[in-house]
Amino acid sequence: MTLVTISDHNTVAGALRIAHEPDTFLSVEVTTRFPEDDVPLHVLVWNLTEEDHRDLQPYRPSVYELVRFLRERALAHALAHSLGSDQPRDPFDLLQQRPRCIVEQEVRFVEQEHKFWLIEIADLVTEMTLVKHSFQAGVKAQKGIEF
Repeated sequence: MTLVTISDHNTVAGALRIAHEPDTFLSVEVTTRFPEDDVPLHVLVWNLTEEDHRDLQPYRPSVYELVRFLRERALAHALAHSLGSDQPRDPFDLLQQRPRCIVEQEVRFVEQEHKFWLIEIADLVTEMTLVKHSFQAGVKAQKGIEF
């Protein structure tokens, strides 16, 4: 591993706890919303400063304003778990209506039939292959990590 960070929801406190270590950087998972229908979503932001984190707070109510701010500051960002089960609407509908809002979207292919449709609308596609996972050794899901 070359770089390490901690991305907590709406705080950089965890990342600040390790910031004194070499090869670390600040990151955060920002809770925001689509203002037209109040649909919540989370945006990961990497390599920001404490000042950036403070300054982004007024933009959290609108994903459009938040992303505009992140782009103005040239902060790397991506939509986190966009196909999560906590979405009140069909996640594929959300992606189809707003695929360009976020620079990159993390999509885990759960159902094979969606794969080609998602590849068509995506700007970036990376295929990952499981090599080893702690679940295979019987380790249970950990609150705050897997759920």
